[in-house]
Amino acid sequence: MTDNTDKNVLMKCENCGYEELVPLSDLEILRELPPFSDEDHLLCPLCLHDMYRKDSPRFSNK
Repeated sequence: MTDNTDKNVLMKCENCGYEELVPLSDLEILRELPPFSDEDHLLCPLCLHDMYRKDSPRFSNK
């Protein structure tokens, strides 16, 4: 049995709006790599723009 025991975080692309669940363990690895940022982010697989947590303040007025 291969259950996913990681907690997942919903990420959203600020350009195209694509959403994806990403394991928290992956985000913790990315936090340690430069460039360092206050906010979790990664590249969108569709348009290659930045994806941020869906509950990020940058999506509050959209």
